[in-house]
Amino acid sequence: MEPSKVLLKVLSSICANLAAAWLIVMIATGNPVTLTLNMVGATVSVLLSVKLEEMSEQYGH
Repeated sequence: MEPSKVLLKVLSSICANLAAAWLIVMIATGNPVTLTLNMVGATVSVLLSVKLEEMSEQYGH
């Protein structure tokens, strides 16, 4: 069963927005542990967003 292209685009947008939120929180806090966790969260969100975009392009053709 192929995933819907629209669903993949929506999930990709959510992940991209989550990455932006992680970065905003990271900048707003000064705690080194929080900074590290937020950077990891942002990185994972960006990678997931890129992967979902690739999948949507693959299933779109």
